[in-house]
Amino acid sequence: MTIWMRKRGVGDTITDGDEIKSVKMVKYLLGSIRRELYDTFDLVMPEAERTVKVVLDTFDPYMDPTKNGIIEIYRLFTRKQELGETIDKYFTELRMSHR
Repeated sequence: MTIWMRKRGVGDTITDGDEIKSVKMVKYLLGSIRRELYDTFDLVMPEAERTVKVVLDTFDPYMDPTKNGIIEIYRLFTRKQELGETIDKYFTELRMSHR
């Protein structure tokens, strides 16, 4: 399951063994706007062979929030070393926040 579906409470309970019903349930839970988006996907495999994981993975680029570059640059340049923070930890935090 993807992070954005877990946050909405859709867990592994969807997959009850019948993959076709599970895919239909996920498409229903996604809502009408996301179903329209789903219909535009160019998935190679036929509808009967699609799994819940395949369907949810196709939505990942559309549903995961992107970072705002300007805000990330601001945070990078305004990050100060905390009192008691080692220089190694400070540089590690700078490197990790830049990714």
